[in-house]
Amino acid sequence: MARLIPRLSARLDERFSPVLSSLDESVSGLRGFGSDAGARSLADGLSNLRGDVETLRAKVAAQHSYVLLFGPLKSGKSTLMNALSGAYVSEVTSLPAYPCMVYVGHGDRVEVVTTRWDGSTERTGDLDSIRSSLALAHGELARAIREAENRGDEFEPAVHLPRAIRRIDVRLPAPELRESGTMLVDTPGLYTKMRFGYDHLTREFKLASASAIFVVKTDNLFLEQVFAEFEDLLRLFTRIFLVVNLDTNKRDLEPGGQLGPSLERRDPGQILAAFEDLAMSPTLRRARDEGRLSIYPIDLLHAASARLREAGAPVVEPVPGIDGLSGAEAFERFRADLSSYLNSHEAMHLFVRDTLRQSRRVLDGVSGLASGEGRRVADALVGDAEAEHRRWVARADAAGRLRLASFEGGLEPSREPVLEATREASTDARRRAGERVDEVLDRWFESDRSLAQLLDEDLAPALDACREDLSWVARDAARTVVGGESAVASLLGVAAADFATVEMPLADVVREGLAATPPIPSGKSAIVSVPTGLVPVRRSLFDWLLLRGPVRMRRALFGPEEAPRKPVPVVVKQRRLGVAARSALGSALHVRLDRFFADALSQSAISAFGASATDAVAAVRAAVDREVDRAASGVETSRAAIASRTALRDGIAGLAGRSGEAASGIEDLASEMGVPAAPPAGFAGTTPAADGDPAA
Repeated sequence: MARLIPRLSARLDERFSPVLSSLDESVSGLRGFGSDAGARSLADGLSNLRGDVETLRAKVAAQHSYVLLFGPLKSGKSTLMNALSGAYVSEVTSLPAYPCMVYVGHGDRVEVVTTRWDGSTERTGDLDSIRSSLALAHGELARAIREAENRGDEFEPAVHLPRAIRRIDVRLPAPELRESGTMLVDTPGLYTKMRFGYDHLTREFKLASASAIFVVKTDNLFLEQVFAEFEDLLRLFTRIFLVVNLDTNKRDLEPGGQLGPSLERRDPGQILAAFEDLAMSPTLRRARDEGRLSIYPIDLLHAASARLREAGAPVVEPVPGIDGLSGAEAFERFRADLSSYLNSHEAMHLFVRDTLRQSRRVLDGVSGLASGEGRRVADALVGDAEAEHRRWVARADAAGRLRLASFEGGLEPSREPVLEATREASTDARRRAGERVDEVLDRWFESDRSLAQLLDEDLAPALDACREDLSWVARDAARTVVGGESAVASLLGVAAADFATVEMPLADVVREGLAATPPIPSGKSAIVSVPTGLVPVRRSLFDWLLLRGPVRMRRALFGPEEAPRKPVPVVVKQRRLGVAARSALGSALHVRLDRFFADALSQSAISAFGASATDAVAAVRAAVDREVDRAASGVETSRAAIASRTALRDGIAGLAGRSGEAASGIEDLASEMGVPAAPPAGFAGTTPAADGDPAA
């Protein structure tokens, strides 16, 4: 039968290789959609199945006998591993009770490989460093579990803490393990809170294991909850060895008050008989009667001590066993039975049978997942890409129409509101202009300057300042109006549907464009003319003597009407012009200021509207150009996404087909090797519980 193993390994590789290649491509493609819950879930499922495939391949290639150890915390699993391996492995297996599997096998030197849920690994030969690492990981894990619970989530390490430790592989010098080719697998203690992913880990190691050992102390032998999960093990494993860990150092109180040997030391058979008669469930009893469950009462502490003691060293205190066997002999019987089973024709037959069945189960799982959930997820991904492509095409079409649209007319209704808003906001500018005119006139009366200088030189800066004020007022009014809801709505009306399709924030675009619009002074330099006849002048003595009329009198004072450039000294202004002339001249200047202000306001508002409309339209056109480029890029990107997702869908469909073909090939291989590979009656898909049904 052993000659089947190399052939089995080669033939399985033939069937698994194309499936593995397709699995890798599909998982890699799905990982690219990490934000999609369906793709992430499918990738995780396919990755787990890929891990199952690798476990099966490694199992056959290495021809290891994997033995899993289960039991409550502090039941003696680590002590049993010392005894079985003939080496002190407790320094590894007694690491903090972190919820992960620990693989222990022979190696020429100590080496520990830690594998995390995110796939990363760490390798070390220093046990102290791995202890420190586990202590830190314990605290990090506890915090992550509490945070998930507080959120009401069920803790999933791959999601909530990808760097959580998934497994630890230990290699160290262990002669017994080297000779037997056995790999011991220490499992997390039962009933510990942090047993996330336990079902998957149990299923994973069932793929590789030949049998299981369940270790329980006599104190827990009669607790019903201890064996609640034991029945699950019976459904998972073909053969289970139940080791009842005796404490022969325990003492009981005797009638005379002295301490004497406990029942565990005097007659452990009574404890076993009581368990079998009073506490053993019908399921366990049936498994025992069928030969699938064997029970061994052993003082593991003494057995391990004897195994690790140098050859020939005396045993200090003999330890009784059952059926006339010493404690050491009881352990040797257990070890011999375990070795005999692992090396038996039955175990080899089961090894091949279970490998083929598990291979069929895994391949059926891949095929079912790929053709079911895989098809739905891939169709959804392709559908999303196609919908996205349609959106980008619609945006590209809309952007193209917007590029040809005329937006200038859309802002024309805002012209009058800009003028009105400028007028309403110009009160302060008018007041400042009047104050400047009065200041200019006051300075003129205190100087020797001519009337022409007052009108042409002194008054011009005041009017220019007024025009500058109005340009700012008009600029702000135009920004407010053109950037307001009404103007934006009018502009939007030019192509409302297309603007909606490209999802352009039109108001923001317009206001951003207006932010750079400067004030634009409008109109030419003001020319103010005040007829000298409007200025009252007092007659002088010479005017009386020379019989000058009003016209000649003003000509003599100011100069010709068309060019009143004659300087007028301050004393003359005070004597001959006075308050009346000051008032008349001021009124005339304010009348002309009013006319100037009205013209300048209108010109400034029109200029501001024109500049704002130009800048707003330019901003919209620039935004449209950007949208044209963005839409073109989106069309190409979405087209590429359709192609890649379609390829992924085809790959997943191909994976379903290849895994189905490989599963059918397992049937041919099973027939060739003379073992049944079809699942037993009642087999439920990928449910691990059905796989180990001994009735098959």
